[in-house]
Amino acid sequence: MIDLNFVPDHDQKAIARYAMSIVARHLAIWFVFAIVVVALLLAWGKFFLERNLAIWEEQSILVAQRRASVSERIRLLNQTAIAVSKVQEEYRPWSELLMEFASIVPPGNRVDSLLIDNRTGMVEIRGFSTTRENVLAFEKALNDNPFFTEVKSPLTNLLNPKNIDFSFTAKLSFGDYESRDENL
Repeated sequence: MIDLNFVPDHDQKAIARYAMSIVARHLAIWFVFAIVVVALLLAWGKFFLERNLAIWEEQSILVAQRRASVSERIRLLNQTAIAVSKVQEEYRPWSELLMEFASIVPPGNRVDSLLIDNRTGMVEIRGFSTTRENVLAFEKALNDNPFFTEVKSPLTNLLNPKNIDFSFTAKLSFGDYESRDENL
């Protein structure tokens, strides 16, 4: 079959240019549409990421605050544990000592004061005795007792034969008691 074209040449070229301009316009519209879609997707992605970033920042701040709070509580707990440890290190079996002390006071002696310096471990005992023999018996009982070391008795304790106001100084020793306690 034969193609017959009765349109003049210069009109054919104009029609071809018009057709090309329509195709170019459609391509440009599609290109602009694609750019708009990509721009919208990028804007949505930016919004989504900024929102998530804000949420993550809030969560990280909360975690940091919790961590600081926990750290503070741990620090306070450690301080309390150190204080308890110090108290435990300074613990002395006072009731055991006092019961032992009461049991070694010989008859005829009366203890008026018992002063204990916990820092130095020094003890000062003051009291009254009916006789010099009772004072010497008390001094011997103190020397024989494992709680007391370095027992010192001034000469004034021995000046009078009767009705003696006595005083002793000694150093406390809990070593025997603590080793006894560890063996239980």
